[in-house]
Amino acid sequence: MSPEDEIAAYKRNLDDVFAPKSFEKDLLPSCQVVHNRINELLDAGIMTQTEFSKAIGCDGTNDLSDFLKHKGPYAGIKNEAFCNAFVWFRQREMAKLKMPNVNKGQVEEEGTAKSILPDSTSKTASSIPDITDITNIHLYGEEENDVAVWDTCDEIRRKINAHLKIPGVTQAQFCRDLYVQLNDPQVKSISSKQLADFRRQKGPKTGAKNTVFYAAYVYFEKPRLAQGKKKTKHREIMEEVWEWNGGFDRETDHRTQ
Repeated sequence: MSPEDEIAAYKRNLDDVFAPKSFEKDLLPSCQVVHNRINELLDAGIMTQTEFSKAIGCDGTNDLSDFLKHKGPYAGIKNEAFCNAFVWFRQREMAKLKMPNVNKGQVEEEGTAKSILPDSTSKTASSIPDITDITNIHLYGEEENDVAVWDTCDEIRRKINAHLKIPGVTQAQFCRDLYVQLNDPQVKSISSKQLADFRRQKGPKTGAKNTVFYAAYVYFEKPRLAQGKKKTKHREIMEEVWEWNGGFDRETDHRTQ
């Protein structure tokens, strides 16, 4: 089957195969999971926002646009687009249809579709779990955007570079995932340019004041706690060195010296 045929099969209406009412008793995932899945679909260019809005039965794009503006596990839970989009993706899971990989012109093997259900055990190649696994993980100081950081800028850059090599992970989605880690953010978004600028820098303190540095630390720390992983040797050394300061110094940025 050609890539075009795969896309057409993924987009077609499946209500006659899996009735929407058949998913009424399914345990719903967090809103953020559905946000991410929609953005993944739109970023890949498989459907436009208007096209997807019609596909899930929303009148116009207002409901969908409003839903996508929210961030967090419960933001937008009463929006019609939330439940409708959940059902749409569940239908494709039941049909064992994997979201087409437009960039590579191919799809993953049948039956490997990523589940949107909250009890999914699927993992990415790097063992960074789906956002489903971390929405309920809370870090001390998160409300004030003051979580103690126990990584250098270079270590965070290494983690980011490894994460972006995961098949299906886009910079646009990763930037949105980072933005979600901020509480009452003072910036409207984290852009791909901000991410690229931080990745290009070198030095343990170069970029310490960058929002990407803090947000990425929080983003990577949550899966570690969710999976119950032990601290690395690097982490233990960082705690020994920076315990007196309550965490790595984010006020001294070598870009400004």
